[in-house]
Amino acid sequence: MHKIKTWRNPYDEGFSTCRRKEVEFKPGLTVLVGCNGSGKSTMLENIKEELHKETIPMFFYNNEHDGGSNSIGESVFLGDINFAATAWTSSEGENITLNLSKIASKWRNFILTGEVNDLSTKFAKSFREACEIDDKKITSKKRFILLDAMDSGYSIDNVIEMKSLFDLVLEDSEKMGMETYIIVSSNEYELACDTDCFDVTEGKYINFSSYEDFKKFILHTRKKKDKRYK
Repeated sequence: MHKIKTWRNPYDEGFSTCRRKEVEFKPGLTVLVGCNGSGKSTMLENIKEELHKETIPMFFYNNEHDGGSNSIGESVFLGDINFAATAWTSSEGENITLNLSKIASKWRNFILTGEVNDLSTKFAKSFREACEIDDKKITSKKRFILLDAMDSGYSIDNVIEMKSLFDLVLEDSEKMGMETYIIVSSNEYELACDTDCFDVTEGKYINFSSYEDFKKFILHTRKKKDKRYK
């Protein structure tokens, strides 16, 4: 388990998205659940900031921000014209699959070394080397993969394949002796079913036995969200 201190009143609107001041996450796959605007993305940003303070390796990916045109632009910059051309002519769901394949190819090295091989990290490393600043040695065996909006525009079969990929990553991580956490936000039942889910409003784990249970939960979180703003 890993404890995270939650942000208090993060938007300066008189309330905190999560009731608890501290939450705990289990190793393995955790799916953040709640209606749109309930605080799933905020929770991921919260976790990201706290992990940064603790110098625990994390791989953060926001599909809406890092995917799409940004992913195509990065590919062009790196000279991967084939990827850029394919992504440009693909549907939203196909683009998610392309980007998921691209980032997943980096996960094994990330889990093994704790290093994220992306543009911002490369620039920061070059800057530290130029300024002769020593890199902090990674001693933690914990690894966090934080994914936001990955099932947006995804079909049921794609979501099932994505869950299978997560299982393979976790199995590989266990063989390497690492304690890996995959935390992903979700709007789809297919990602939440038969999985440890986390209610971002109440700050606790929850499971769903049927789609009807999931629907009732989402509608209930919508009522709580609307009540906050009244």
